[in-house]
Amino acid sequence: MLSSDVVVALPDPGRSESEARLVTTGRQAAASALALDAGQYQTRVPVLRCEEGNAVFLEFLENTRGGIPQSSSVAVTTRARSVASVVAFRHDFVPVPKARRPGAEVPVAAAESVVRRYLDHLEAGRAAEAVACFEEDGIYSFPPRTAAGRRGTVQGSEAIRSVFQARGVNDARHHIATVAGSTAIGDFAVWGRVTGLPAGKSATFLSCVVIGDRGLIQRYVAQMCIPEAGHDVDQGGTP
Repeated sequence: MLSSDVVVALPDPGRSESEARLVTTGRQAAASALALDAGQYQTRVPVLRCEEGNAVFLEFLENTRGGIPQSSSVAVTTRARSVASVVAFRHDFVPVPKARRPGAEVPVAAAESVVRRYLDHLEAGRAAEAVACFEEDGIYSFPPRTAAGRRGTVQGSEAIRSVFQARGVNDARHHIATVAGSTAIGDFAVWGRVTGLPAGKSATFLSCVVIGDRGLIQRYVAQMCIPEAGHDVDQGGTP
């Protein structure tokens, strides 16, 4: 059930995945936008689901009408049992680790700690230390570096280190607002803002993270949109 003043921010099929969302407000307009967006895929299978307070974060494996696999993620907030906001991301398919299985109990605090440690090292340009936050066969996926670029997805310590070294140091800073987890299988969603982007821009980011048995990152899928979308629902920064 959509609230009467629901806000829906969906990817624009004609733009890069990191660019502005198509934003609609109100139940009727939002329902139409969601129905139109559903035409972007033929099938959709859940990959990840994490909840925190009034926020739900989901990741899906989709297949396009042409049978091409792709990944999507959605941040949803509810209010009085109705959907208050939806912010969605869609991009090239990112594989899920084969070793992922139930029983790898990981506390939310431990997941947040390793993610914050990784981001601190990344932003400081400490590539080796950032890589050490990942498992040796970890998967790292990141948004396009330019509007005309494509998503990058790499696996393994050496490949991840090369990406971090190429990134270097810049003014971008991640501000985590929410970490939600499905702790029994090590699935987590990290939601927040990125500031310090070129031309003074800022972004909304959503990272889907799998933490392995050793407390290290097994899979990290970073997503963002410029300008920000979905941070005006409450003062706490949840979507």
